[in-house]
Amino acid sequence: MTTIRDLLNKLKWSGRGGLRGCEITIVHRGAPGNRRVIRGEDVDDVAPRALICIEGGREVVIPYHRVVSLTKDGEIIWSRRGHD
Repeated sequence: MTTIRDLLNKLKWSGRGGLRGCEITIVHRGAPGNRRVIRGEDVDDVAPRALICIEGGREVVIPYHRVVSLTKDGEIIWSRRGHD
């Protein structure tokens, strides 16, 4: 089974634009619908336990269990069961 981390690393190092064009939807309590979208361009590192993003000049850690779906150029390429 491919994990979200494996897929993000594969995209990041593919040499075909990396995470550019990706949108990562996460659970974010208090946001509209309790969801928030992270742009692939904002991902600084695909770390062992979490995504590391840069937002407003600061580092934000997003654990993988909060990732709901991943799209690339508008196409859903990964989705967590029960969160569609």
